[in-house]
Amino acid sequence: MKYLIIIIYFLSIPFAYSQYEVKGRVFDASTSEPLPGVSIMEMDAENVTTTDLEGNYSFTCRSDSSIIQFSYIGYNFEEEIASNVNNIDILMEADKHQFDNMMFCYSTINYFRLGFQSGVNYTPIGLKLSSFLSSVWRFNPMLYTDIEWRTDRKHNRYLNLSISRRNLFKLGNANVALSGAFKQFKTENEKIQQWNFAPEFHFKKLAFSSGYAYQEFNNNENWEKYHGVSVAIYKSFLNQLYLKLGSSYIADQFQYDFRLTESIPRTNISVGLGYERLRNYNEFTLSVLYKIRY
Repeated sequence: MKYLIIIIYFLSIPFAYSQYEVKGRVFDASTSEPLPGVSIMEMDAENVTTTDLEGNYSFTCRSDSSIIQFSYIGYNFEEEIASNVNNIDILMEADKHQFDNMMFCYSTINYFRLGFQSGVNYTPIGLKLSSFLSSVWRFNPMLYTDIEWRTDRKHNRYLNLSISRRNLFKLGNANVALSGAFKQFKTENEKIQQWNFAPEFHFKKLAFSSGYAYQEFNNNENWEKYHGVSVAIYKSFLNQLYLKLGSSYIADQFQYDFRLTESIPRTNISVGLGYERLRNYNEFTLSVLYKIRY
């Protein structure tokens, strides 16, 4: 009953907000040329996108009163209310001071989240770091990174490293990304390692990925190696609630990775619930993270 109440609470959050779609184009104020690769973010949320080669952008924010920030290397930042920029051309002016000090020019939408993570069954003590690197100097890497580490301070160890390169190119209505992940779980008698590589297809309402999975298993006698496939579906509800449903099929077994994360409104705190099955390893997790922009 306790877990049911928690799940109902998380799932009720999206309905407390209204959606508002924003779209338009971004131009250089002096040349009237469209600006590709402009970073656009809804403030106090994780809704981030970039303009395409023609300067077009489109995304859904929480409400018509949300603050939208436009940032581009060498240009002044622009901040507007969502209702004021819908279907409106944005003109960005070059910042001569930024050009003179290009080596020290960073976008303020870069951020990382750092906090604690605890497992219920095997690894009660842990840390989690999530980061998003939008732009540095002349580059727009658009990198999402997650690092999870947990232990019981005895024999059990868990490590999860994942990275995703967003907005590689457009394919129809999808922004294509490329992701990779490495997981490792160790006990006194067993060791499991798994690698996943997959393209991601991000649409307005959801994203999905499908790719290759490779797993190694050792029971202190010999290594067993297996190949398989992985799939995942990602859904963001008004940039407050994030859901991931992942599964891989390896060695005639289904393995799962479910994540539910909520950003608490008007704070920099997010909380998350998770469940993961990796061979014989089953773990429920709870995490609390604090967001820092830089």
